[in-house]
Amino acid sequence: MFPWGTFAVNVAGCLILGVLTGAVTYGAASHSVQLLLGTGLCGALTTSCCAGR
Repeated sequence: MFPWGTFAVNVAGCLILGVLTGAVTYGAASHSVQLLLGTGLCGALTTSCCAGR
């Protein structure tokens, strides 16, 4: 059976990273915010999703 939950969380993580990158590109967020949320939030989200299997 395909792991749809893991797939959905990884897609959500990619979407968040894309929004953060766009925000930094257009000056709406700082590079530090991108590093903090991109590495911390998205890294933890996608890793913990896969580690729970």
